[in-house]
Amino acid sequence: MPGSDRDLSHRLARVGPTKKASTHRAFIGHRIPVILGQQLRFSCASGAHHIMNFLDAAFTQLAFAAKLLEYVEQGKLNLGELDQPLTIEGPGIWVLPDRIFDSADDLHLACANQLSVAFGAAAITLNRCREEFEAATGVSLLARNGNLPETEDEHFAELVCQIRNAFAHDISEPRWEIRNPARRRQYLVDRIEDNASKFIRASITVDLTDLHGQRFDYAHIGGIETLHHLREFGRRHWG
Repeated sequence: MPGSDRDLSHRLARVGPTKKASTHRAFIGHRIPVILGQQLRFSCASGAHHIMNFLDAAFTQLAFAAKLLEYVEQGKLNLGELDQPLTIEGPGIWVLPDRIFDSADDLHLACANQLSVAFGAAAITLNRCREEFEAATGVSLLARNGNLPETEDEHFAELVCQIRNAFAHDISEPRWEIRNPARRRQYLVDRIEDNASKFIRASITVDLTDLHGQRFDYAHIGGIETLHHLREFGRRHWG
């Protein structure tokens, strides 16, 4: 009978040795941000503190995903040792498939996908941190009331928001969702102004003019490291 104890015992025997997970392991998805995340405290006018836990954790996860992909590309991860039968016991019993990868290419694709998801999570968290900062301090970085972004802070906030939107609508297949045509433009962040020529240079230059509806590509923003540079720029505001 499906779902009976006898049926479950056959499944466990087929999968192989059972590995018991501790409570920490069973709830690791909830605990990582608390362990890795550095709390960011923003002082409100009332004197209360608003706490943002997850920014450091998100970027640590992104760095880990990048290192894991590089490790796989160097051929250092043994697929045979990794992809073995496994059963995890916690509040319930999770029986994993005997094998999830048919080839090294499948493993590489999975790691690349993990990097993309980690990048999206970091972008969403960075934008959330910007929102928390604005709510706690009353300082608006994002251009409001339909105004176009003009200042450096407004360019930063809008660019982070647009990267966030690309992943928030569909993190498995991110696409640019720049629905307001006025936001389809070039963004200049971390600017250096030449007083002699009045020409503004920027270490972060991203052109979103023609990207609405296109699949997201790291090259669109100048490489994956641009998100790290945007995070560093944001620290000028929240430390």
